[in-house]
Amino acid sequence: MKVYRLDDTESFFPQIVPMVDIVLLVLIFFLITATYTTIPQQMDVSLAEAEVTDGPAATEVRLFLAADGRVRLAGEWLERGQLEEAFQRLNAEIEHPVILISADARSQHQWVVDVMSGARAAGIEDFGFEVTLRGRRPDG
Repeated sequence: MKVYRLDDTESFFPQIVPMVDIVLLVLIFFLITATYTTIPQQMDVSLAEAEVTDGPAATEVRLFLAADGRVRLAGEWLERGQLEEAFQRLNAEIEHPVILISADARSQHQWVVDVMSGARAAGIEDFGFEVTLRGRRPDG
């Protein structure tokens, strides 16, 4: 491979005319292709509208599940076997009850599922879960 060295007497002059020709050709190419691109038109989207009804207001009922399996429902301590009757009574007294479940960290997960199943069997469909921060005790 031959390596050419410039002498101190020779100077390098880049040829600018071919570079200008290429830049102009690229500019013309972009101008022509830009005329063929179309801006996407906006889509008409029909948004859903919510209807406000004067339906029954939900009443929150707190349920605490202790580590030993006892349940505190609306301030009254019950055994888990008494829950189904208590849920039926609660559903008859309150038009639209929402059960807010709070469980001790040492209680079994299956107990929470059993409580929810018993409430569903009594006709209560809405549930929520209360969470407490570590180090704080729930009011139950």
